[in-house]
Amino acid sequence: MRQPIVSAKKVLDTTGAGDTFTAAFAVALVEGKSKKECLRFAAAAASLCVQVKGAIPSMPNRNSVLELLQSL
Repeated sequence: MRQPIVSAKKVLDTTGAGDTFTAAFAVALVEGKSKKECLRFAAAAASLCVQVKGAIPSMPNRNSVLELLQSL
């Protein structure tokens, strides 16, 4: 299974991107999403994460991730 890249407009800091991806994947998985949907949600969350400096401030909220996914 492959997940295409969700491009970031700018990359400021990659700290926390992997943790954000993993957490977003887990959230989608426990919500009953398919693995493909989990990957897409996680990739979008990580894409938003790298655009903000710092590990904690960069973790996106659900609405931001959903808005990004809707724009793709």
